[in-house]
Amino acid sequence: MTFRLNKGESVWYGADMADEYQFPMQLGRYTLLEMIGSGGMGEVFLAHDPVCDRKVALKRIAPKRRGKEKTRIRFKKEVRIPAQLAHPAIIPIYELCESEEDLYYTMPFLEGETLQMILIKARLADQQGLPPTVMGHSIPSLMLVFLNICQGVEYTHSKGFIHRDLKPGNIIIGKHNEVTILDWGVATHIYNPEEENGDAPRAEGQTNPRGAAGTIEYMAPERAFKEPASIKTDIYSLGVILHFMLTLHVPYRRPDTIKAWREQLMKHGAEPRIDPQEEAPYRDITQQLCRIVHRCLHPNPEKRFDSVGEIINELQLYIQGRPDWVPAETFNIHEEKDWEFQETVMLTKQMAISRYAGVMEWILLTLSKASYSGNIQVKTKIQIEEKGGGIGILMCVPENSGQQSLQKGYLFWIGSKENPGAKLFRDNIEVSRIDDLFLEPGVPYTIAAQRQENQITLTINGEQKLSYTSHVPLVGGRFGIVSKDTEFEISPIELSTGSQNVLINCLSIPDAFLLNKDYERAITEYRRIAHSFKGRPEGREAIFRAGYAFIQEGDLESALNEFERLYKGPGAPLEYLGKSLVYQAEGNLEEEVKCLELAIRKFPKHPLRHVLDEHILFRLHETAQKNRMGAYAFALLALRHLPRICHLAETKRLIKNLKMSWEELPFIAPLPSGADEKEEEIHTAINLAFWLARPSSLYELTHPLPKDYKHRLLLLENALRALQELGYPKLIDFILKTKYPDEKKLTLDIPLPPAWEALLKGDPKKAAKELKNKPTEDPSSIYFMLQGCYLALTEGEEAALAHFEPLLETPFPPTPALLGHFLKGYLDPWMKNAFVWEKFQLYKQLSLYHHCLGNSEKGTHYEACAKEILDNAQVSLNFF
Repeated sequence: MTFRLNKGESVWYGADMADEYQFPMQLGRYTLLEMIGSGGMGEVFLAHDPVCDRKVALKRIAPKRRGKEKTRIRFKKEVRIPAQLAHPAIIPIYELCESEEDLYYTMPFLEGETLQMILIKARLADQQGLPPTVMGHSIPSLMLVFLNICQGVEYTHSKGFIHRDLKPGNIIIGKHNEVTILDWGVATHIYNPEEENGDAPRAEGQTNPRGAAGTIEYMAPERAFKEPASIKTDIYSLGVILHFMLTLHVPYRRPDTIKAWREQLMKHGAEPRIDPQEEAPYRDITQQLCRIVHRCLHPNPEKRFDSVGEIINELQLYIQGRPDWVPAETFNIHEEKDWEFQETVMLTKQMAISRYAGVMEWILLTLSKASYSGNIQVKTKIQIEEKGGGIGILMCVPENSGQQSLQKGYLFWIGSKENPGAKLFRDNIEVSRIDDLFLEPGVPYTIAAQRQENQITLTINGEQKLSYTSHVPLVGGRFGIVSKDTEFEISPIELSTGSQNVLINCLSIPDAFLLNKDYERAITEYRRIAHSFKGRPEGREAIFRAGYAFIQEGDLESALNEFERLYKGPGAPLEYLGKSLVYQAEGNLEEEVKCLELAIRKFPKHPLRHVLDEHILFRLHETAQKNRMGAYAFALLALRHLPRICHLAETKRLIKNLKMSWEELPFIAPLPSGADEKEEEIHTAINLAFWLARPSSLYELTHPLPKDYKHRLLLLENALRALQELGYPKLIDFILKTKYPDEKKLTLDIPLPPAWEALLKGDPKKAAKELKNKPTEDPSSIYFMLQGCYLALTEGEEAALAHFEPLLETPFPPTPALLGHFLKGYLDPWMKNAFVWEKFQLYKQLSLYHHCLGNSEKGTHYEACAKEILDNAQVSLNFF
């Protein structure tokens, strides 16, 4: 589309303009084909470049201005600033040619329309009742254009320049919607006050930023009073452009001269605020976009956006379909009536794997009374004091959670300078973090936590810092504030809800039913969406959530059937994730872990693999709090298949705590100091595989060990001893014959302590000799149990029971103390979660104890129980 520039506006070009020229005509090496535009300073031609054999746009200084030096300087300036900028939205310059007779430059030939013409066409269509235009009547399309404009301007500012004449007439929209900013003739360096003192001489051609330049309708009001152009004045111009794009009108009709405009402002004051929604109620204008306009057009520059980057952030929220937050309620942390719960509570971690107290700390928890469904934002201003430790915002907490809220919700924690880090916890388990982020003492911060659909986000001072998308629907609706001290100031907390201007996710309606425990309607809607969106992400997500709803309803068989619908499709990893959730609900840890291990073996590079990894990480930390056997199983799974998870700081701490708390096994030798990280991981995995009675894992860990390992032989012996203790001699022979035929120095025999053998034979003298000077009063030593059996043999049951009397009940006692705990009646709950080898050792100890008491029948019975424990645990390993 051809155009010309006239007094800052684009108008249709008429054929009569070219009457004075005879085309084609020659200018230097270029052949001018036709005139395509004209302005006050120059003429624009379509030309042919014979060197590159391409069409170009050639702009030549107007004939009547060629002799004016100021005009020539400004004309050359049009070239020099954009020539220093390399951005898709800024037109590149090919060549500048100057002589006494002429001055011109070449640039790409742009086929398109000015943004002004597009908007005028849309306005005319409305006025004349014509069909809507493709671009001008689509607010989303226009906002993509505006985003490109802003990105070009932000880049310009980053390079130290301001445009000073931003307007729709200086912006071309190409055939493929590409955006190009034109007319850099009045652009200049960003204003520096030192220049006004004469300390910094102005370069040749550099414009005075105080000089009147630009188009009045797009000028910031301070320009009327000769304030210098700045980033804030360019931002004002962007606000006028945005207002024009939204309403098809400029916000203000101003006089033709700066002087008349200044007099008007002095007489009537600041121009009134105009609401785009009220001016164009028929157009799809959101409050989000109105707020951008109002802030850009604020008469006080200090209250405009500080940078174009901030405008871009706001635009991206609109383009991504993020909610337009509407304030709903305000809460004051000092008003008890605003809250359901305000107490100090104890926060615990890794209690299931810690033999003693685990990880504990006290925190202050404030929890809301009401539950809020849908999209919500919790926003406040926070300032911590010098000794403050940080602050947290708790989201998505289920009903009736009370002191367990931190174990049930999502917590964003922002630390202090002494303890930095922004972290996201799910059910008190860290799932994401930024290490170098913290709150400076004495500095106020605006902090907001948002929930939109299945995503939660933390923003600080308007900038997104953490974001997490849950594959399991977020069903909690309460929020809270968490702190470790009172060294902070917090403003009233503003709760906002997501407006209906945002496009609604098709899963939102069934998610709301799920949140309200209306499982039947949720499942019906999920299935309808799955049918409507076959083969698309929405469809497979709907199938997964339908299965999850069945789990919540308690219909586990239907849940399995639902997840099987994902079989072999693009969402196949979600089938395994869903089935693992079913086994978790059943309490079937073995099948749950097996299902997840099969999935990560089967889908090593699937796009949804990260979902499996995140779930395994979460389950590792969750079971460390509640289920010792589960923690061991997920730790082994992570060590063998998910090295990325194992290298996370929080996981490293968990595994370290697990190793500190587990019982050292007499037949597994410790690694010498100086072993490398990989050897440490294998050694840890061997221990875990033994405790879990996993011969297949032990086989894989020796399959084979790299020859360059310093402690290869020790690791091999440990794995084979573990297999021998679990009763797999054939597997040991197979490993040695096929993988290690040259190894001759292995020592695998694990003899009983001599005192044990003496007691089995009923030889008290030899037993006494072997027990002498041994730690018989230490419950963690095998000699503690043997001393009890010795007393049973020599003095009877009463003496033996007296020996075990000091034992205190503990969730998982050391193996040598199992007999004493059993005799005191402490092991009923323990038996359900005990490892195979622990049960085996208990029955071996009971067998010895009853033999010592002279009750051979019971002794034989418990010996058979021990054998049965191993037999039941053993699996068929046909590969050997």
